[in-house]
Amino acid sequence: MIINYIPEGWEVIFQKSHGFLAMQIARQWPIFLDKRWDELLLAIAEHDDSQHGFSDRNYLNENGTPKDFTFNELSLYQPSKVVESATYVSRFTTLLISMHLTNLYEKYRHVNEDTAAFLDEQKTKQEKIILSMGLDKEIADKAYSIFHWCDRCSLILCKNEIPTRERKLEICKDISGETSFIFTAENEIHVEPWPFNISSFTVYVVARILRQLSFKEDQELMQKLETADIFDKEWTFTKQLA
Repeated sequence: MIINYIPEGWEVIFQKSHGFLAMQIARQWPIFLDKRWDELLLAIAEHDDSQHGFSDRNYLNENGTPKDFTFNELSLYQPSKVVESATYVSRFTTLLISMHLTNLYEKYRHVNEDTAAFLDEQKTKQEKIILSMGLDKEIADKAYSIFHWCDRCSLILCKNEIPTRERKLEICKDISGETSFIFTAENEIHVEPWPFNISSFTVYVVARILRQLSFKEDQELMQKLETADIFDKEWTFTKQLA
């Protein structure tokens, strides 16, 4: 879960919703993959699926407050499950999700042998898929750069990280290798340089508001989330005039 503290209590966004937001953003990019484009969108939409269920205090801190995913302990449960699930969809979807996992988890390689083994397994899987599909590695890298860019952009939005007063925040490098920045002006989102194929569009994510600040266990948190106020949190992206 993505957790933001707000005056009303906690704003909660499920990671599946974050993935859906990332996919909405990706849909605005110029298509360059022909028949593989839908597989790229699906990989982006589903890359954060297969999270732990609500049990054993997976989603609560020691003080009983909802825990943002960035505070989770290192675990291979979700990455293993999501790449396994992708194998039943398509090779290209599996490749992109696997590339994303190695990108995220490489910094943890030396934490334990299981993590190192998982990363080596993913690297081997990627090489086999590229070979079996006769893919150009450069094309795969470009596709993943869009994946990574949209994931990062979605997280910035979900975590309310865009600075005020038109200050710019770095997203990451875009498909051309140029660093992208995001900022807001007059309640509209701007990206520099503008990467999209249309001049304006609106995206949204489903958010919930919890007015109770702490919980005894995951089951109580889950019950409150089921009855929480739900709303669509929207952003309008607009190309800034020169």
